[in-house]
Amino acid sequence: MFIQMLISVPIAITSHTFIVKHRSSSSSSLVGLCIILLVLVFPMVAIPLLNVTNRSLRMNLCFTPLLLSLRCLEAMFGTSPAVVETSLQNYCLYYSSIIELEFSSKNNKAVKSTTKDVLELLNDFLVQMIKLGMLYSIVERFSMLPSARMSLCLA
Repeated sequence: MFIQMLISVPIAITSHTFIVKHRSSSSSSLVGLCIILLVLVFPMVAIPLLNVTNRSLRMNLCFTPLLLSLRCLEAMFGTSPAVVETSLQNYCLYYSSIIELEFSSKNNKAVKSTTKDVLELLNDFLVQMIKLGMLYSIVERFSMLPSARMSLCLA
């Protein structure tokens, strides 16, 4: 996630400066298309160049361009939330975040999570983790195949 933020913030600054502020000009569309092309080519160049073998890091490097290209399209067509475009700080936060953020319309800042919200999400996560652990324990006996017959055929 940190790598995604490092990649996203400079692109967000460029997008806010050259696309959002000059949305009606043809140069903003050209800048947007250049950003989209560059971010889509980035993983194909970066992964072999840096010799990235870690699957989670590869996934992050491949997912980030998708998010960035969609955010860039939002900037080009004016569909990003109005509160986000009020300041560069909000725009960078919105641009680099995977999850959907909630912004206050009163003070144009991101709404912080309450302790109750965090505890509810943690509880949901733990319940799902226990359920998946039990499911994994059951299907592990059958070599992760849908039926016992298939595991007997492959043995």
